[in-house]
Amino acid sequence: MIIFFSSLDGHEVDLDLVEPDVFEELAPKGIKYTDIHKSEKIANLTFLHQIDQIQNKIESYLINLKLSSYYIGEHTFWEFDWRIYSSKNAQLMDFYHISMGLKLISYDKATFMVSFPNPPIINPFPEVVDNCESSAFKCLEYVGEITLISRGKSQQKRKEDFKLKDLINNFEDYWQLFNFRATASYYLCWYTLRRNPLFRKFHSNFCPATESRISEDFKCAELSFCPDPCCGKLFPKMKRELEFTWKSYNQRCLSSDLNPCFKFGNGSCKFSEHENNNFEDLKLNKLNVTCDCPVGYVYSNEHKICIDADECLLSTHDCKTSQNEACLNLPGTFKCICASGYILNNRFNSTMIQMHMSIYRLYVNVTMIYDPENE
Repeated sequence: MIIFFSSLDGHEVDLDLVEPDVFEELAPKGIKYTDIHKSEKIANLTFLHQIDQIQNKIESYLINLKLSSYYIGEHTFWEFDWRIYSSKNAQLMDFYHISMGLKLISYDKATFMVSFPNPPIINPFPEVVDNCESSAFKCLEYVGEITLISRGKSQQKRKEDFKLKDLINNFEDYWQLFNFRATASYYLCWYTLRRNPLFRKFHSNFCPATESRISEDFKCAELSFCPDPCCGKLFPKMKRELEFTWKSYNQRCLSSDLNPCFKFGNGSCKFSEHENNNFEDLKLNKLNVTCDCPVGYVYSNEHKICIDADECLLSTHDCKTSQNEACLNLPGTFKCICASGYILNNRFNSTMIQMHMSIYRLYVNVTMIYDPENE
């Protein structure tokens, strides 16, 4: 077996350790991850050239994922909706710091930890749409390229000297910058929630947006590109109080009344990928969370409360329908009863006896006709 290597920021990337679905997401059609272990494939020069191209794509995507996390993460954590500001007011915001770890003028305006822009972007950034609708790789490639261009003149600056005006080198104004990043966040979040394998892990588990190591699959991408409808309202409050750390953020979320699941169960709240992978719904901020409800109840995003889970409808009951039992839904639970037309056989306490109603009616009619007393 030959192990192929590439490089990333001075680190070796062992192609033999790349996850198969990541490899096949970037490989040309017809090339499978298992092919790198086949000696007859490795001996083919065309195949080796294709492997070299795949290695380059892996390195490129990891770098662009890192750049996108920084650039779009700044939008998610710090930026506010420039559409509501006039150009005069925008000029007053030149000293507004959006790099991680710096102070905001008003933390309350950092809204995109809670939701996407509201109302949604009407005219999305065209180049973002073209590239991101093509593929996840193209999407990351384009956002990474724009990040490098926009930061080109300021990449030598210390982070604490980095200001918003340094980010618009490639944009006409703050609104265009906002439009670019808001549009990109739609697509990058969508790919993340659809669990595209390119968004599962960052290099060395380092999350650029949070400047911390996150090993949980897809978690860094969610924090970088998506709103947090569970705990996002707590983010500006903790920043304003200068008490923010990612560890304390997660801990305080469970006991905060800003958490939509606070009043249910243990406060556990999940932004479920299975219920949030419709692109148009994401843009319209139809964000669904899942709360831990008492046994027999499920959380309704429509009504924002725990409602009864209909075990009969969901087929989660244990009634013996093959033995003529039926399920009756009750608040928080269910009950097994006799199916229509059956009664319980008390002798065996489990067997159903069919009620022959037609015979019963015939017997009643006969007795009404035949009466021994009248003989």
